[in-house]
Amino acid sequence: MEEAAALPAGERPGDRRLPGPATGGAGDEGRIEDVLAQPLVAAVEALGGYGGLVYLRSRDRRSLVLCVVAGMPRSLLRPWWRVPVGAALPMAEAYRSGKRLWLPDERATMLRFPQFTAALPYSFASAHQPVSVGGETVGVLVVLRSAAREPLGEAAVVRVLHDAGRSTEERLAGFVRRAPAPVAADTDTGTGASAAADTVAHRTEYDGQPVGVRLPSPPAHPLRLGMVEWDLDNDRWWADDEALALLGLAREDFDGTTAGVEANALYPVTAFTLAPGSVLALYTDGLVEQPGSDIGTGIEAVRRAFAHSGADSVEELADQLVGPARGVEDRPDDVALLLTAYRRAPGA
Repeated sequence: MEEAAALPAGERPGDRRLPGPATGGAGDEGRIEDVLAQPLVAAVEALGGYGGLVYLRSRDRRSLVLCVVAGMPRSLLRPWWRVPVGAALPMAEAYRSGKRLWLPDERATMLRFPQFTAALPYSFASAHQPVSVGGETVGVLVVLRSAAREPLGEAAVVRVLHDAGRSTEERLAGFVRRAPAPVAADTDTGTGASAAADTVAHRTEYDGQPVGVRLPSPPAHPLRLGMVEWDLDNDRWWADDEALALLGLAREDFDGTTAGVEANALYPVTAFTLAPGSVLALYTDGLVEQPGSDIGTGIEAVRRAFAHSGADSVEELADQLVGPARGVEDRPDDVALLLTAYRRAPGA
């Protein structure tokens, strides 16, 4: 998909992905999606989250509409692209009350908002910060965080949310100031004040599709696992000690041939039948291992996410399964995932 720093005129908000937060000062951006990107990404990074959302109120004031998504596929959140203001959901409550909300784990979320827990089939924490302009709440900023990470104190969360709310308000205020000037005030009818209020409302209301924002990529740390050289013409192998250890071979047992490698490797074979429409997921343990958590918990979380996915393609499904793993620090292993979809052959 083509990347763009801002949306060209005439395109729907959901048609492009923003590459990341803008680098200019508050209110420098030309589109409201650009305005919201920087404080959202900053909040996600400050809380160690794996994703973030910004909702703005709709023009009829009856709904909160998802405007910007950071670090997550938009399809995963499709049920929550438009949320009724009166819904029993945390972002709606934060909007109605004008008070920030911190749900530190799945249990806290389940007790208060079970419907929200069911939407994302893995354990997570979430922080919700009302977004205001001129003292009026116009939306909510949300940060999603893995509940398996080191717990955060409420005071630290409040500081981050306060900064995110202030930054968003400043940027939105600058955005509103660049709106077309309202009509001149009429001292008899007060139409000038009314026009000013209408300008603020129009510029901070949203009825489009959500726009995706990339989170900054973490630095890559080189890791030497082992080195193998394979002469395909003569079927000769040369391997260092690290590579032999990965292959489960002692140097004295390695004769330098493919047959020697295969003879000493144990590959259990499991036979099963896949019906048309099935999707097979093959993954490394890095996808399911988390520090301080049993591997069975990680396997179950992936199984639940796989079973309840509403993805329209294997690409979207891969994003849904790998997304939570991106937010876990000190992950003990690399993450690899292979998805294969089986379809009935034509005429079968």
